[in-house]
Amino acid sequence: MFKSSDQGLSWSEPKDITPLILSEEDEAFLGVSPGVAITSSTDRIIFPLYSQKGTVCIYTDDNGESWMRNRRLLYTGNKGEWTIAEMPNLRLYAYGTDKGKVPVTISSDRGISWVKGDKPKFKAPKCQKCAITVGNKLLVSHPNGKKRENGVISVGEFLFDKRERFKGIEWKNDIKINEGYFGYSCLAPIDENTVGVLYEAELSGKIVFEKISI
Repeated sequence: MFKSSDQGLSWSEPKDITPLILSEEDEAFLGVSPGVAITSSTDRIIFPLYSQKGTVCIYTDDNGESWMRNRRLLYTGNKGEWTIAEMPNLRLYAYGTDKGKVPVTISSDRGISWVKGDKPKFKAPKCQKCAITVGNKLLVSHPNGKKRENGVISVGEFLFDKRERFKGIEWKNDIKINEGYFGYSCLAPIDENTVGVLYEAELSGKIVFEKISI
């Protein structure tokens, strides 16, 4: 783990947190999911991880001084990379890598336990995705073809009842990123109308950054 206190201009010496997060059930591999982690509204920093057995979270409530993890494998509908976003009701929604209808998992206790959620309207091949919230929208970047090609950002809008209570997500449209190969990706908000997307434009060969209007 490295830390920066000046917006990434300089970084601390590395700190090995392996003993805090590794478990025997992980066997030969434990990896951090590509994309972004999340800082919840309660200031808990949560990273999605995955092993050959399944998926877990690691989290910190003291800005990275100490780390904890789920001591059992979570259901996410797959054993690959996954991504987390926070909803207006403070629940966490996670999106997995399986092809077709994307597996969704929901946590109501800041990432400690998870249950199966309703699948979104958009489809994708088996590939890592990246989810973030910007204003009243949930954005998920992913390939849109039958294989890893034709990158898009699927846009969901938050729905509320008359008492302003969160009701769910209405999936509106896909915003085109590129044509051709599209692999792993990472989203970052730039302002309320623009996001940045970093993505694989060739198989293990070319990384591209673009600004996309939302």
